[in-house]
Amino acid sequence: MGQILDSAEPLPLDALNFMRSCFPDQREHYKVEDIVGHMGSLLSGTANSYTPIQPLHASFHDFLTDKSFSGNFLSKFRRCNATLPLRHFE
Repeated sequence: MGQILDSAEPLPLDALNFMRSCFPDQREHYKVEDIVGHMGSLLSGTANSYTPIQPLHASFHDFLTDKSFSGNFLSKFRRCNATLPLRHFE
């Protein structure tokens, strides 16, 4: 969820999956749709691979990032822009 919520602008599944495939930790190479596919009531853009995914309501971000709201669902994500992998194309 951090990859989605902390991106500078909303990204579609294809872009999110590509970035995830470049993460150095192999355990993070899962399909984003495995997570967001069940969250259609909270996120828009989960039904296809080219529509940017974003929360339907701003309070969803607040819920996931504030322990007083989220409890066990707290998302301790890092700033995505600082941790996204870079890949060189030839």
